[in-house]
Amino acid sequence: MKKNTSALCLAVAGLCVVFTLSSCEQQEGPSQTAKPAPAPAVSGDNDGFSGTLPTALAGLTMSASAGGVCVVDLINDSASEAVTVSKNSPLKMIGWAVDGKTISVPRTVVIQLASVAGGKFYAPAARTKRPGLATAFKTPAYEDGGFDTGSVSLSNVPAGQYAVSVIQVSDEASPDTALVCDAQKKMEIE
Repeated sequence: MKKNTSALCLAVAGLCVVFTLSSCEQQEGPSQTAKPAPAPAVSGDNDGFSGTLPTALAGLTMSASAGGVCVVDLINDSASEAVTVSKNSPLKMIGWAVDGKTISVPRTVVIQLASVAGGKFYAPAARTKRPGLATAFKTPAYEDGGFDTGSVSLSNVPAGQYAVSVIQVSDEASPDTALVCDAQKKMEIE
């Protein structure tokens, strides 16, 4: 009985941490509103999602185990794990991403939509301030760990089902590796 109670307590504590971190954006006061930084120069900038690999990712090894940590808080104002969006409407994603191994915030952030049919589409995101993130992790460097795509077009993306990933180009990790984080979000584009 004691073993089951301990496991239940750990599970509840883990859920509380996840809820707290995913709610960082909503709990920040007006003086801490996320402010976008200029997006890095990535091919497809302001053109919406593109099927062309951005220049910033060209020649890099994509690594899901290199330390990339991320959360997509909102897709078009929805916090759901599965979202349906219109191909004819702009898409907006807000979240955070950091390099958990080097305890740093890579400057370059790219959102990847991976189709269940095999195609991949990319759009750059701008870094934003997330003071709540720095507080939650007790890591001041993470204050700049937010990201915001702004309103981006889906006109180049075929209708279908997509998994969302966040890719970061680390300034401190291996120079030939991009950090890929599965955001645990699914999108249906109609």
